[in-house]
Amino acid sequence: MKKNNKIALFIDCENVSHNYMQNIIEELAAYGEVHIRKAYGDWKNPSLNGWNEKLFDYSLEPIHQPPYSTTKNATDIKMTVDIMKVMCQSINSIDFVALVTSDSDFTPLVTEIKSQGVQVLGFGENKTSNVLQKACSEFIELGETSIDSNLLQNKKLINILINAIRHKKGDDEYALIAEVGTYLKNQNAVNAKNFGNYKSWGEIFKELEQYFDMKLLERNGHRSTAVVKIKSKG
Repeated sequence: MKKNNKIALFIDCENVSHNYMQNIIEELAAYGEVHIRKAYGDWKNPSLNGWNEKLFDYSLEPIHQPPYSTTKNATDIKMTVDIMKVMCQSINSIDFVALVTSDSDFTPLVTEIKSQGVQVLGFGENKTSNVLQKACSEFIELGETSIDSNLLQNKKLINILINAIRHKKGDDEYALIAEVGTYLKNQNAVNAKNFGNYKSWGEIFKELEQYFDMKLLERNGHRSTAVVKIKSKG
């Protein structure tokens, strides 16, 4: 990943806890530099008090949006308008839009951003719908997950991995881990980082060595390409 990628960050403070801000910034550091940092909400609402300190700690620009009615979310509309303005004004200088929200109403916006050639990094809590998760170029779940403890006991995850390998394997039964990761992101809206302190699918496959056989292929004298296959039973 290029470190000089430019990121525009938009946060729906009414739908995500302020406690995740450090995690979000750390994740984005792996993708590039955050040039735009906007945090949205009704800042007169006491429920957002926890965000006040984060505004200064992370140089977030607070965008105040009072509610105009009880039936429409004015914050969502304001965020959408501002994001599309940035897209129009900075289409050639923004590589990623980072959208922090658990609200599936942003799904059409994500689709529109991607149609203009800009990748969308989604951040949301585990209540986020699969529709929004799959729409994002990559979605990172915030907070504790139900599969954060022992991978060996997580049969659902193991079955998802087995299915992905079966779809991407070659004649030798091995699949490129990079291709397995892409398949998982597109088909299951899952990211290795959602499963605890793992930074890659390779680390997870190592942890699950009783189910999977992982190795590095040698290319140009270097062992560099990671592949994995399902271990035969017995």
